[in-house]
Amino acid sequence: MDKLMDPSSKETRTLYESFPFPSGATPHLVSHWTNLLVDYINEKKLAPRIKSFLDAGCGTGDIVINFSKTFPKIEFQALDLSSSSIMIAQAKMQHEKINNITFEVKDLLSLDSKEKFDCITSLGVIHHTASPQRCLKNLVTALKPKGIIFIDLYGYYGYHHVDRGQKLVNILEPDFEKLNCRLEAMNWIVSSFYGIQPPSDIHHPHYIALVDGFVNPRASSYKIIDALKLLKESGLVNVEWWDRPKISNKNITYLSAKGQSFDIPIPSQWAHCLRDLSTDEQYRFFELCFTPFDFFLVGQKQ
Repeated sequence: MDKLMDPSSKETRTLYESFPFPSGATPHLVSHWTNLLVDYINEKKLAPRIKSFLDAGCGTGDIVINFSKTFPKIEFQALDLSSSSIMIAQAKMQHEKINNITFEVKDLLSLDSKEKFDCITSLGVIHHTASPQRCLKNLVTALKPKGIIFIDLYGYYGYHHVDRGQKLVNILEPDFEKLNCRLEAMNWIVSSFYGIQPPSDIHHPHYIALVDGFVNPRASSYKIIDALKLLKESGLVNVEWWDRPKISNKNITYLSAKGQSFDIPIPSQWAHCLRDLSTDEQYRFFELCFTPFDFFLVGQKQ
């Protein structure tokens, strides 16, 4: 595995070998992403033609196991660069008596998949790599023609709060090999400047969630137009911000990944203005209004 792994990925693997993620830290995301995926597949009537499904960056398996229970007739493959995470995922699969997932340790930056898939998810993953562009290109190559890919990326405005803390940790301890020192830096930063008291148990899901955000070696965040551009430049078509706020019945409705529900009336003098905006301008407006922490994006291979 080490010979095939991109050098930049080894730092990330070191973190997740010690702190497998999500390990129950983000149940809201598991249900949110599952609902979004199911909504898209049902709306586009895709279920009959999806036979193979790849989850690229599965971590401890919470998401792909939920997907596999929702779609028990689909064959799933799940990849992650952390062997510790894969072991936890396999144990969960056995406990749930699931038999339609195959797990494997692989690095997405070095991915050269011989198998092609009808559907791929990579949620909260490629923005933690040294080259999200290369990762996405590898994943698009693994798609069948007309295949669908779902990508979740950090939003520039919503992620800023965490990004600031990550940069502070990097200033205090830039050596990624000194994990304990970086953890000590995180503990001080979040308690002193964020008002967050880290759990004393470093294996607690909330502590692991803090580590994922503040100690990760790298993370990219995107404004919505740049995120869409990334997917389009990878050769995808029909690219959408799927969990975007929507205008309906003179209201703006939005359900955030954190479970916050918004139903905001639009003043009559602005209703036509908003409806007449181009898609890109609507996206920019909503991005600035709600500052999403992440974007759930979908695209199709030609």
